[in-house]
Order: sequence, then structure tokens, then C-alpha cells
Amino acid sequence: MKRLITVLLLWPFSALAFTSTPLTVTTSAQCVPANPLRNSLTIDASGASGNIGYCVGTDDGAICTPTIGAAGTTTLPPGHDFWPQGSAPKNAVCLVAASGSQPVTVREGTQ
Repeated sequence: MKRLITVLLLWPFSALAFTSTPLTVTTSAQCVPANPLRNSLTIDASGASGNIGYCVGTDDGAICTPTIGAAGTTTLPPGHDFWPQGSAPKNAVCLVAASGSQPVTVREGTQ
């Protein structure tokens, strides 16, 4: 019984496979492509020294153009932003740096 409870508690979380993609984000937008299997997503900008802007593409497959300070773009100060399991956007996510070249790691969990 104890083993069955342990398996049931771990089951929803063990099905994800994670991929980390290091990026150097500049003032020209870079996009992480749409992924219909994406279940979780983390944008790790903890190594950045400036703001990162990101936007999520539309359901028709179009990418977005992030512009810091504009409607539709979320500004992320150095740090992390994430969507927990089950809530990540499946559309393309595009990133832009406020200035210079900023290191960012995008971590996707897929089923």
C-alpha cells in the first residue's frame, strides 16, 4: 500500500521530459518555437544584467514581436518567470533584451 501511494503521488510529475536551451538575447527578437507538447516553461534570466521582454504568439501560429514597454509584452527584470505544469503556453514565446546581450535559459517540460 505504501508503495502504491508513493507511485500515485509521483505519477503526474514523472511524465515530463525537460529541455534547457541557453540563449543570448539581444535587442533583436529571438523566439522559442511553438510546441504542442509543452506542459511547463521557465524563462531564467537570473544571469541577466538588464530587463528581458517576452510575448506569446497567437493561436494561429503567428509569432509576436516583443517591445519592452509596449502592450502585449511582459517585462522581466533579472530573475525568473514560469508557468507551472499544465499552464504553459503552447505557442511561440519571443524574447528581447532592453539593451546589450543578456544570457537567458529557457526550460521546457514536455509530455
